This record gives sequence, C-alpha cells and structure tokens, in this order.
Amino acid sequence: MKKVDLSLAGNYLHDSDDLGALEKFLISDDSFSKTSMNCAMSALFGRIGNAIDIDEAVYDQLSNTNKFYLARGAFPDREQELRAYILERFYKFVS
Repeated sequence: MKKVDLSLAGNYLHDSDDLGALEKFLISDDSFSKTSMNCAMSALFGRIGNAIDIDEAVYDQLSNTNKFYLARGAFPDREQELRAYILERFYKFVS
C-alpha cells in the first residue's frame, strides 16, 4: 500500500481536543456542520485517494460515516491520525 501523508496542515486542532468527538460531527444534522464535514472528508480523499482502490465518484456518494470507516479500514494502524486529520480540517472549515 502506498504511503499517505496525514500530517496536520494547520493549527486548528489542539492537544486538549477530544478525538472521540468525531462521531458526533460525522452524523450531525446541522447543514453547516454537514457541509464542513463534507469538505473535511473531501480533503481526506485528497490525501488517501491514491492509496485506496475506490473511484472518487463512488467515494463522494458514501455517507461521511462510511467514508471514515473506509479510511479506518484501509489504515487501521493510523486511526488516531485519521481522526486528528479529519477534525483539524473540520475545525478549519467551521472557523
């Protein structure tokens, strides 16, 4: 499998942030939060798209929860990095 860069691109995530909070944002019904999470998941695909075997059009049709499960399944040893990357991108879009 190809290497993927999940390093944080900004300073929107802090050490005190709870990575477990990701689940509530993945299933949020608030349209602003949904749009922000869609942007975060799109940014994630930009990082992992070449390493996983899925077309971007198919990826885009998945729910945000399923996108996370797909990424977590592809990189099970990097779950904390995935959570941090997604939350950092989410916080960037909401700020």
